[in-house]
Amino acid sequence: MSKNKRFVLNYAGWALGFLSLGLILLFAPGHGGLFLCYLLGVCAVIWGIVHVVLFFRKDGEPRAFDSDIPQGVVFLILGVYLFAKPQAAYSLLPVLMGFAVVYDSVVKVQHAASLKKDGFTHWWWVLAAAMVTAILGLLLIVEVFDNTLLWYFFGAVMLVDGLLDLGVIGLSLFRKKKDAKPAAAVPPPPPLPLPARPAAPPAPKAPEEK
Repeated sequence: MSKNKRFVLNYAGWALGFLSLGLILLFAPGHGGLFLCYLLGVCAVIWGIVHVVLFFRKDGEPRAFDSDIPQGVVFLILGVYLFAKPQAAYSLLPVLMGFAVVYDSVVKVQHAASLKKDGFTHWWWVLAAAMVTAILGLLLIVEVFDNTLLWYFFGAVMLVDGLLDLGVIGLSLFRKKKDAKPAAAVPPPPPLPLPARPAAPPAPKAPEEK
């Protein structure tokens, strides 16, 4: 699996997870907490296993700065915790997901730097999305709202972050499509002029009759 496909798969998982969680929290805030924690636990365990499998399937690729193993371990630990203590996890869910949103913003910053290095002109869109999600994640961590508004704000943050992740995926696919355009055909060089043919020697004169 290529690096670009892994990135799209990773971000698609983040985006769909955040979008689903945001819709659940906006339409049913404060309800179904145990179900939500168990659901997130299942998703976290599955996503952790996916990251570990992706790490070991990278044949012949450098792994010095690879983040699949750390992400896989974090998601596995989070999934086990959500299963073991769902009630405690429910009360801490906004804070935990606030850290997840901040982490996602760091990934966006890294991707924006990669886009800038590759010469993509709209890299600052991804950087702006990273700044927005970082601020929203920090607001979730410090819990600036009361209990009722907090869950609505929690759902709105998840929804916004999921939409921004989809935008980042769109920019990445646009860059790939743009880079894949064939180069313009170079016209063939003009033909070289043919060398001039040498003039024919004059015909010999006929001998004069006496």
